[in-house]
Amino acid sequence: MKTTSIIFADSRPASAETARGRQLRFAAFLLSRLASALGDQLLLFAAPLIVYRATGSLTMSGLAFMIEWLPRVVSLPVAGMLSDRFGGIRIYVSADAVRSSACVVAVLLLGWWPGHTFAVTAALMSLCAFCYAQAFVSLESTLPRLLPKESIPRAQSLLQGIDLSACVAGPALAGVLALWWPPSHVLWIAGGVFAASACGVLALRGLLPDEILDRSKKGFGVPLNRWFRGPLRSLVKELLLSDTFRRRGIFDVAYVKRLIERQEQGRPLDLHLWTLMSFELWCRTFLDRRTTAAARPVRTSPSALRRTPDVRPMASWPS
Repeated sequence: MKTTSIIFADSRPASAETARGRQLRFAAFLLSRLASALGDQLLLFAAPLIVYRATGSLTMSGLAFMIEWLPRVVSLPVAGMLSDRFGGIRIYVSADAVRSSACVVAVLLLGWWPGHTFAVTAALMSLCAFCYAQAFVSLESTLPRLLPKESIPRAQSLLQGIDLSACVAGPALAGVLALWWPPSHVLWIAGGVFAASACGVLALRGLLPDEILDRSKKGFGVPLNRWFRGPLRSLVKELLLSDTFRRRGIFDVAYVKRLIERQEQGRPLDLHLWTLMSFELWCRTFLDRRTTAAARPVRTSPSALRRTPDVRPMASWPS
């Protein structure tokens, strides 16, 4: 029986789980993203409506809508820092779990203290808007760990389609629910879809090792040490031990030679050598070419040689 392989870059061996199972887990991840986007759109619809029904003021309703959006923009730099420090999956699950709990608590508070509707709704939306920024950025940082580079554009297209679909389906669903239920009860649905989103992301636990999902963001270093001891070894000596480098007289060639020997013996001196090589290449590209161009003889056309300048004594110059 022929099976379709999954496109994950760091997935476990095929014996640990079938390709079909991994595809189902990735589908669960996409559905969790849809649930999170739907919950966000339900909140965007329900919160201003809750405030308007309680206060009868369009001004207060507009203020609630502003509170929904302002923390999203302000908290984006913090979202990147948290995602780098604690890992995208943890932040994503935590953000949706907090939003789910906040919706449930808000419904209970609105029932107990109906006179504080605006304060409760504003606090709910501020917290959910902050968590939205965390979930958005953590998803962007998690996706490259799940997929190889060539598959990321297709995955981004799928996620973009999910977000746009939620922008249409979310308000429509909220409007239908508001016809039958009080707007505050829409928060129950929002809390449920946020909880489903967090559970869907947890499905990735069986798809990738925990050390990949939970690790913080790391940079990608260039293996210069290995290259300078291997395929680029001759290039290092060609640049830094050449007559051109020696005649330049800027660096102590004997000391540079000792750096190369120590690096070949195992010392991590790749950054030192890389800096010297970059400087030497820059000199050859810009300084040496200018010197060569200035040393070339100036070619004068025969017509220019025939034109002699008008050189006369100063006394004969016109006044």
